[in-house]
Amino acid sequence: MTGAFRAACVQLRSSDDVAENIRVTSDLIREAKAKGAQFIATPENTTLMAPDGGAKLERSFAEDRDPALPAFTALAKELGVWLLIGSLAIKVSETKTENRSFLIDP
Repeated sequence: MTGAFRAACVQLRSSDDVAENIRVTSDLIREAKAKGAQFIATPENTTLMAPDGGAKLERSFAEDRDPALPAFTALAKELGVWLLIGSLAIKVSETKTENRSFLIDP
Protein backbone atom coordinates (compact mmCIF):
# COMPACT_ATOMS: atom_id res chain seq x y z
CA MET A 1 0.00 0.00 0.00
CA THR A 2 1.32 3.41 -0.91
CA GLY A 3 0.14 6.80 0.17
CA ALA A 4 -1.80 7.92 3.19
CA PHE A 5 -4.98 6.55 4.61
CA ARG A 6 -7.38 7.78 7.28
CA ALA A 7 -8.11 5.79 10.43
CA ALA A 8 -10.86 6.42 12.96
CA CYS A 9 -11.64 5.22 16.45
CA VAL A 10 -15.29 5.27 17.42
CA GLN A 11 -16.45 5.39 21.03
CA LEU A 12 -19.82 4.43 22.41
CA ARG A 13 -21.51 3.70 25.68
CA SER A 14 -22.37 0.03 25.33
CA SER A 15 -25.27 -1.32 27.35
CA ASP A 16 -26.68 -4.80 27.85
CA ASP A 17 -28.81 -4.43 24.69
CA VAL A 18 -26.76 -6.19 21.99
CA ALA A 19 -29.04 -5.20 19.08
CA GLU A 20 -29.00 -1.53 20.08
CA ASN A 21 -25.21 -1.59 20.47
CA ILE A 22 -24.83 -3.06 16.97
CA ARG A 23 -27.10 -0.32 15.59
CA VAL A 24 -25.25 2.51 17.34
CA THR A 25 -21.84 1.11 16.39
CA SER A 26 -22.94 0.73 12.77
CA ASP A 27 -24.12 4.35 12.70
CA LEU A 28 -20.77 5.52 14.10
CA ILE A 29 -18.87 3.41 11.54
CA ARG A 30 -20.95 4.95 8.74
CA GLU A 31 -20.19 8.41 10.10
CA ALA A 32 -16.46 7.66 10.22
CA LYS A 33 -16.56 6.37 6.63
CA ALA A 34 -18.40 9.51 5.52
CA LYS A 35 -15.50 11.52 6.97
CA GLY A 36 -13.01 9.53 4.92
CA ALA A 37 -11.92 6.73 7.25
CA GLN A 38 -10.71 3.54 5.60
CA PHE A 39 -9.76 1.74 8.84
CA ILE A 40 -12.17 2.01 11.78
CA ALA A 41 -11.63 0.64 15.28
CA THR A 42 -14.25 0.11 17.96
CA PRO A 43 -13.69 -0.27 21.71
CA GLU A 44 -13.54 -3.27 23.99
CA ASN A 45 -17.01 -4.62 24.81
CA THR A 46 -18.43 -3.11 21.63
CA THR A 47 -21.75 -4.94 21.76
CA LEU A 48 -22.22 -5.80 25.41
CA MET A 49 -21.57 -4.12 28.73
CA ALA A 50 -23.45 -6.04 31.39
CA PRO A 51 -23.80 -5.18 35.07
CA ASP A 52 -22.21 -8.46 36.19
CA GLY A 53 -20.74 -11.74 34.94
CA GLY A 54 -24.05 -13.58 35.08
CA ALA A 55 -25.82 -10.99 32.96
CA LYS A 56 -22.91 -10.95 30.53
CA LEU A 57 -23.03 -14.73 30.17
CA GLU A 58 -26.80 -14.67 29.68
CA ARG A 59 -26.61 -12.11 26.84
CA SER A 60 -23.53 -13.53 25.07
CA PHE A 61 -23.45 -15.80 22.04
CA ALA A 62 -21.19 -18.50 20.70
CA GLU A 63 -19.00 -17.10 17.92
CA ASP A 64 -20.98 -18.84 15.17
CA ARG A 65 -24.26 -17.37 16.52
CA ASP A 66 -23.13 -13.86 17.45
CA PRO A 67 -25.32 -11.35 15.55
CA ALA A 68 -22.57 -8.71 15.48
CA LEU A 69 -20.18 -10.65 13.26
CA PRO A 70 -22.42 -10.95 10.18
CA ALA A 71 -23.64 -7.38 10.70
CA PHE A 72 -20.13 -5.91 10.83
CA THR A 73 -18.85 -8.17 8.04
CA ALA A 74 -21.64 -6.97 5.76
CA LEU A 75 -21.01 -3.36 6.76
CA ALA A 76 -17.27 -3.61 6.01
CA LYS A 77 -18.09 -5.03 2.58
CA GLU A 78 -20.79 -2.45 1.86
CA LEU A 79 -18.60 0.50 2.87
CA GLY A 80 -15.30 -0.89 1.58
CA VAL A 81 -13.53 -0.38 4.91
CA TRP A 82 -11.42 -2.39 7.34
CA LEU A 83 -12.99 -2.81 10.79
CA LEU A 84 -11.21 -3.70 14.00
CA ILE A 85 -13.93 -4.71 16.41
CA GLY A 86 -12.23 -4.07 19.76
CA SER A 87 -13.87 -7.02 21.41
CA LEU A 88 -17.02 -9.03 21.59
CA ALA A 89 -18.00 -11.20 24.55
CA ILE A 90 -18.04 -14.69 23.04
CA LYS A 91 -19.68 -17.52 24.99
CA VAL A 92 -17.21 -20.42 25.04
CA SER A 93 -19.07 -22.62 27.53
CA GLU A 94 -22.16 -22.55 29.71
CA THR A 95 -20.12 -20.81 32.43
CA LYS A 96 -17.53 -18.72 30.58
CA THR A 97 -17.13 -15.92 28.05
CA GLU A 98 -13.97 -14.62 26.39
CA ASN A 99 -13.30 -11.21 24.89
CA ARG A 100 -12.23 -11.59 21.26
CA SER A 101 -11.19 -8.92 18.80
CA PHE A 102 -11.99 -9.27 15.11
CA LEU A 103 -10.25 -7.70 12.13
CA ILE A 104 -12.67 -7.61 9.19
CA ASP A 105 -11.60 -6.70 5.68
CA PRO A 106 -13.83 -5.22 3.00
